[in-house]
This record gives sequence, structure tokens and C-alpha cells, in this order.
Amino acid sequence: MSSENIERPAVEAVETQAVEAEAVEAQAVAASVAAELAAVVPKPAAIPPTTVVPRGRPVSGRPWKEVETKRSSAKQCRLLNAGWKRQKALRDQLAAEKKILDEMKAEKQREIDERRARAKEQEERRKANEQRAQIVQVVSSKKAKRMSKKAFKQLRRVTPGEIANMTVKG
Repeated sequence: MSSENIERPAVEAVETQAVEAEAVEAQAVAASVAAELAAVVPKPAAIPPTTVVPRGRPVSGRPWKEVETKRSSAKQCRLLNAGWKRQKALRDQLAAEKKILDEMKAEKQREIDERRARAKEQEERRKANEQRAQIVQVVSSKKAKRMSKKAFKQLRRVTPGEIANMTVKG
């Protein structure tokens, strides 16, 4: 029995060594086969994550309806601590954009005011030219009383200062 106990561990050790050698050899063969297959067979192209799979026709028959999403999708997490430099840069950028927009608004308003003032000046000049070009006739009160209603309505009363600027007929 004692010889049997001594031989048994020795036999087991030899068997485990043989099994380990076979395992190492199998791994080497598997690695070489995998390398050969990788060289021969190209890897399938992965579907990019941006590709949207078509939905298909909705069961309700209402294709204009939007797909409902879970309420949790409305919550968009953002970093609580964005960093002082980043926040300051963002604030400065927004301030610069606001300044440019204010300048553009002021420029536009200035152009509108200039146009308005020019139109007002033109209107005043037109009225003055029209008044200077008029030929007026002094009508006495007796003659005005004899006029028809329509002719009397067309009369215009002016001050003596305005008459000086007009060309008086007769």
C-alpha cells in the first residue's frame, strides 16, 4: 500500500503536466487559427450609433403622431460645476454678443431716424415751394358773400405775412 501511495501522486503529477502541455498547445493553435481567420475574413462593419432604424407604420394608423418618450428623457443633466474659467468665458462671450446686437440695433434706429428727418425736411420744402408757386387773388368780403357755396368752401384764409410769400394776382 505504501508503494501505491507513493506512485499515485507521481502518476497524477505526470498526468497534470501532460494536461497542462496540451492546454498550452491548444491555446497556441487557437491563437494561430484566430490570426489566420482575422487575416482572411474581415470584421463586419459596426452600425454607427447615429443610424436611426425606421419605425414602420403605427398600429393606430396615425403616422403624424409623435412617438411618446418617457418623462425621464426631459431631464437633461448638466455638470453642476462647470468651472470658473469656463463660466467666465461663457459670460464674456454672451456680453460681447449682446454688445454687438445693441450696436446693430442702435445703428438701425439711427438710420430710421435719419430717414424720418430727411422725409420731414422734404415735406416742409415741398410745402414751401408749393406755397411760393401759388398765385393768389384777394377777394373782398362783399364778393365772398355773392359766391356760390362751393366756391366759398374753396377759399382759403391766410394772414398778411403769408401773402408776402405768395405771388398776388391783379
